[in-house]
Amino acid sequence: VEKGESDKEGLVREVLEETSLKLADVPDWFTLSGYTRFYIIHDWDGEITLSHEHDDYRWINPKNITNYNIGSVYTEAIQSVFRRE
Repeated sequence: VEKGESDKEGLVREVLEETSLKLADVPDWFTLSGYTRFYIIHDWDGEITLSHEHDDYRWINPKNITNYNIGSVYTEAIQSVFRRE
């Protein structure tokens, strides 16, 4: 998050810069671990075009999240979201 920018503004900017996706209707965040914030995004515009910072991406089924080594904080956040929805 840049100086003078809200968390939501930073999220929208970073996602646009790194993926070319324009987020719509950004909800409030929830925190599971310290300062790490997680957002549930249901609506966006555009096609994914990755920035030079990334070389690949995947859409994965949340039920299969434990098949990926993404770190326990992220795994727990994803599992928490899909228990609630």
